[in-house]
Amino acid sequence: MSRRDFTVPNGFVVTVGAFEKHLRSNPALSKLIYNLSHELKPSSSKSAVEKFEKQLIEAFLQTSLSADLDQALSSNLSRIFGSRTLGEDIFAVRSSAVGEDGAELSSAGQLETFLNTPRVEIRRKIVECWASNYRREILNYRLQNAQPLNAPVAVVIQKMINATNSGVLFTNDPVKGDPAKIVINIVEGLGEALVSGLKTPEQIIVGRDLKVLYKVCFYSKIFLNV
Repeated sequence: MSRRDFTVPNGFVVTVGAFEKHLRSNPALSKLIYNLSHELKPSSSKSAVEKFEKQLIEAFLQTSLSADLDQALSSNLSRIFGSRTLGEDIFAVRSSAVGEDGAELSSAGQLETFLNTPRVEIRRKIVECWASNYRREILNYRLQNAQPLNAPVAVVIQKMINATNSGVLFTNDPVKGDPAKIVINIVEGLGEALVSGLKTPEQIIVGRDLKVLYKVCFYSKIFLNV
């Protein structure tokens, strides 16, 4: 998008390779995950899932980034955002698990997202994003849909912007499956309120020729000039 002259906040990705390396660097954590993948079944009780959730999240939160990952993180922050004083920039720290958003199955949004994160807290938030991969909601979803319980997780580090309005654009009508329609949902403020369901979005539907077909405006002036 940046190459096409869209304004996109700078950022980078802590890859799934870093997540997998973190597991290899913490054998006790890897053993817990091994037990998880072999013991939990679709028929497992609620208490069994909650037990693994508690054990895994607590185990993750007792770990910290390895020295080489910490150095790589520092280098990328300095290279992209400069060597500013701590607290000058704030960031969004977002989880992105492999397989969480597909054509047939989707658990997108169930892992953790942290907004307005100071630079000094990014390391901790990365570990918390990884730990959120084992929430009971996610484990149950994966069990019921025959998905791997230990899907690797990437983490997106991106500079926060003070958004007036935020939205999501669907290039295919997500309700009717109509490829001739583009659906845009918008809320005032940060987009987290939209994707988490805290706010009902205003909506505009346009055709492939970008002519407005339909719009719903609930309470704001977002679409005043549309």
